Amino acid sequence: MNDDFMSRAKSWLSSDIDDDTRDEIQDLIDNENISELEDRFYTDLKFGTGGMRGKMGAGTNRMNIYTVGIATQGFASYLLEKSSSTMNQGIVIAHDSRNNSPLFAKRTAEVMAANKIKTYIFNNITPTPLLSFSIRELDTAGGIVITASHNPPEYNGYKAYLDDGGQLVYPEDEKVLEKVARTTFEDVKVLDYEKAREEKLIEEVDEKITENYLKAILNALLDSELCKKTGSQVKVVYSPLHGAGYHLTPLALKEAGFTNLTVVPQQAQPDGNFPTVSYPNPEDPKAWELSIQQARKTEADLAIANDPDADRIGLMIKFPNGEYKLLNGNQTGALIVNHVLSNLAKKNNLPENPYIIKTIVTSELWKKIADHYQVDVIDVLTGFKYIGEIITKYQKEKEQGKSNRNYICGGEESFGYMIGDHVRDKDGINAALIIAEIAAFAKQEGITLYDKLQKIYETYGFHTEKLISFGFEGIEGKQKINSIMSKLRSDPPLQIHQSPLKEKQDYLEKKITDQQGKQTGETTLPQSNVIALLFQDGTKITARPSGTEPKIKFYFFVSNPPGLGSQQQLEHKLKIIEQEYLNHLNLK
Repeated sequence: MNDDFMSRAKSWLSSDIDDDTRDEIQDLIDNENISELEDRFYTDLKFGTGGMRGKMGAGTNRMNIYTVGIATQGFASYLLEKSSSTMNQGIVIAHDSRNNSPLFAKRTAEVMAANKIKTYIFNNITPTPLLSFSIRELDTAGGIVITASHNPPEYNGYKAYLDDGGQLVYPEDEKVLEKVARTTFEDVKVLDYEKAREEKLIEEVDEKITENYLKAILNALLDSELCKKTGSQVKVVYSPLHGAGYHLTPLALKEAGFTNLTVVPQQAQPDGNFPTVSYPNPEDPKAWELSIQQARKTEADLAIANDPDADRIGLMIKFPNGEYKLLNGNQTGALIVNHVLSNLAKKNNLPENPYIIKTIVTSELWKKIADHYQVDVIDVLTGFKYIGEIITKYQKEKEQGKSNRNYICGGEESFGYMIGDHVRDKDGINAALIIAEIAAFAKQEGITLYDKLQKIYETYGFHTEKLISFGFEGIEGKQKINSIMSKLRSDPPLQIHQSPLKEKQDYLEKKITDQQGKQTGETTLPQSNVIALLFQDGTKITARPSGTEPKIKFYFFVSNPPGLGSQQQLEHKLKIIEQEYLNHLNLK
């Protein structure tokens, strides 16, 4: 038996912890549940670049009030060291619908208050985008949201934000990580919640903030008059998947004019057990079963669903055969980008030097649409924090008179979008409004959302995308992932589907090379273990080990020029490409 994890467990028993936590650990010891004890105590729950996420329970490798306390103390220490105004500026805290989220939010507030940092807290379940908005609106030093996004019910998490309303980015992320890593159990300061309220160190966020947020996202609509006029004709089914969007998303839609709205009744109320789904993720087709039933019943034009913290959104549309099908994130994003840019251009409302942002694993279809409207496209690494970082960078340059670039919209293939610059994180409520508006435009034109998507393909060519993940557990799994990436670096496939390799983009080595391996350029993004292969026919395949799970992900992008082929032919081509690529890596 490894004494290290057992001694850590016994150390917790002898420390100042609550009775429930002590009983939980003692039961594991008494029942000789060694594997569970080891998993809970063999390491510390990692505070990564965006915060932390893990299973709930007693232990150093679990989400509980003690690990939350350590993370908060570390973050507080960083903020106080960074600026003397932090105490007065304060911080905002919010939480989603998960089990224990209110408890963890309360402990976060108690630690911040003990560090004399003014703390504003949302007492009710709050969508993540509202937290980002409130940081900017209240001009605080940062914010924290307790959420594990779309993870299973046994998980919870902790996301930290800085004063621009965006998640931690370099170099601040590494400085916070260092502070948290150095913080011990004994370092954590805690001030009783009620006492902190009496001392005015904790106060509830004013309802006006939520009202201002609603105004901001309604202002992002391209034609609010059309929505008021036509919105009631659009039949919308919505599901919050038992999460934080349960109140604000329907409220925003109805306010905009989409009154013909049905909320999936079985999923309408917040519930941290997510009883109607095995996985509360709008990317998972199984999460849509009740929405499809409701859509068929009401003959809906579309169904939309937020994830549990309402920062992401999925869209299901009605196909010509009457079936409802889930669009992938690239397709939904293409609808959004096309709608926003075409309408701004039509009204001559595109600002000077406009730009959109997408991640490197998002479809090039977005770029083709942007190019058509002479809008710049900025590619960033995977993760919405990089999108927020770019917007803040150019906003500061604009204030300093160094540049005049204007953000329009942005997003990523994993169902995250942001239209307008009211927040610095993905916004599933803002996106819900824009998607409903696209449906209203379609209704006025006498067509469907399916037709809208086909029109995009007619103009820019058919595109199809696929994401495949392989899980490899443990040390051997890590070695397997490393060997796959090594093979792609040293021995990439020189042709796929009879199309020669055009270039290899290696974001770790920061090199762009041709088919012969000769360097032709450099990547400009921060170092990241990502390899993209581009082929002569426009096919692109990107490999990326996950930053949060023992997985490697492969993103396939296949397209035809306008007027050539069909979607069915393209999907057949994708199957062949996928098979050839995975065979090269000995994965299938």
